[in-house]
Amino acid sequence: MPLASLLPKVTRALAAALVVMAVIAAMIAPTGLSYAQTTGWSTPIPVSPDGFNAWFPDVAVDAAGHVHVAWAGGVDGFDTVWYTNSADGVDWREPNDIKAYAQIGESSIASRPALLVTQDNLLHLTSSNDSVYHSMAPVDQAYSAGAWTAPTKLNGNNTAYFTRTAVDSQGRIHLVYSENLISVECENCYHIYYRHSDDGGNTWTDPVDVSVLPIGAAKPQLLVDDEDNVHLVWEAGFGGGLGQLSDPTQVMHAASYNRGDNWNLPTELATKNNPNPPTMTKNVSIGFDKNRHLVVVWTSLPEDTIQYQLSTDRGRSWTAPQPLRGLFSTWAVYTARLDNSSIVRDAAGNLHLVFTGRRLPQEADVSVFHVMWDGSAWSAPDAIVTLQGDVPEWPRLAVGLGNQLHAVWFVRDAANIWDSDGGNYRVWYARAQAIAPAIAPVPWPTPLPTAEPTATPAPTATPVSLVPPQGVIEPTLAVQPVDMASMAAIQTEVDDVWLIVKSLAPTLVLFLAIAVAVVIRRR
Repeated sequence: MPLASLLPKVTRALAAALVVMAVIAAMIAPTGLSYAQTTGWSTPIPVSPDGFNAWFPDVAVDAAGHVHVAWAGGVDGFDTVWYTNSADGVDWREPNDIKAYAQIGESSIASRPALLVTQDNLLHLTSSNDSVYHSMAPVDQAYSAGAWTAPTKLNGNNTAYFTRTAVDSQGRIHLVYSENLISVECENCYHIYYRHSDDGGNTWTDPVDVSVLPIGAAKPQLLVDDEDNVHLVWEAGFGGGLGQLSDPTQVMHAASYNRGDNWNLPTELATKNNPNPPTMTKNVSIGFDKNRHLVVVWTSLPEDTIQYQLSTDRGRSWTAPQPLRGLFSTWAVYTARLDNSSIVRDAAGNLHLVFTGRRLPQEADVSVFHVMWDGSAWSAPDAIVTLQGDVPEWPRLAVGLGNQLHAVWFVRDAANIWDSDGGNYRVWYARAQAIAPAIAPVPWPTPLPTAEPTATPAPTATPVSLVPPQGVIEPTLAVQPVDMASMAAIQTEVDDVWLIVKSLAPTLVLFLAIAVAVVIRRR
């Protein structure tokens, strides 16, 4: 029979094969709309008691694998720091208020605790109450309020709010905090100040204004890379009191290439090599991946998207921003000016990011998402929790024993989203195991008496000139070309389906060959 007469039958066989392939791909491919906890995240549990407002938590893990969580709370007339811990993330001690600050006049101020575990098995706490303070306790005694050293004031004479700490490979503790710098141009513009300690937090260097710009700053995030360079990112705009900035805002980066002794001038992220800079950028966090590259993640408005950038030269230049596809921020449904994201690194060098967001631009429900960066691509998003009406905020993440992920966040109840005094906000916790090598736990040491630190007076902070001090390495203005195909590939559910179809291609060819042979044989 002529080949032309066989063409309709072969076409029908091909169409049937394509239908079968599409059905198979649809059955085994991820839907992109599922909120199931597919990567092993535990069911979230509350760690703060019901009926007591709890918000802005932080989490840290010690060398024994014990999890430490602190948050801002309050009792009548006092702003407090509440604390609890767990040996395994399953059983938790009853929360204890380890710090209490008398309220300033009629106002109540979130104590905003930040935690850091150092190599000497000390847990460091920084917190605020119009001023910012540092205290520390042995990790195995931190549950007792009496085990903490007397608070040392860190800021100057003006009001202060945010704090973050980090430690480098030589044991130097790096500290940043926000403090109001009153000027003629701006009476309420908080700057980011830096100090460090080489004796375990007992004494600190004089403060240095790192943000220097004549505007305000909020939500600083601190990172020390593998060469002990110190990186700082923050959100900039006018204001900063109680963490609030007026619009427009932008995200900034500054670095010290000599362990904090000098700092370069701040550089704005998002605009580097970006032909279409967004109107506003917020909620920035930073990590350092297995390829020894910096990764920053931030929210872009009004697009309401989550963006990331890479630096291959320790923050001197940055790639063009790229979106985390299929993810949107909460801004369109909840203008969370106080929210932020968190990045940690596991023992394999993978970065883990937690943030609040949505999968669809028209979606009203808000999730706490987790995604992983493996050095070249992001994993598909995994919803740790999704809430209707209630709103999750301020997720923080810590990694313990190399591969144990511990996430905390707080939830605003739907009836009191903006009423912190009347609300019932609670702190929640979930855990997961990353695909990374485990690190053996180190037993807690036998407790030894802790010496009281010698409190050093905090001198009034003096703003630094916009001209960098001698010896400061300025950021390279020219953006270096980067192979984005290999550096910034983005993995989506569509990629997974394409891989499935490619893997089944040989089967499709065989199926077509058999179909054609059967048609010819029957003729």
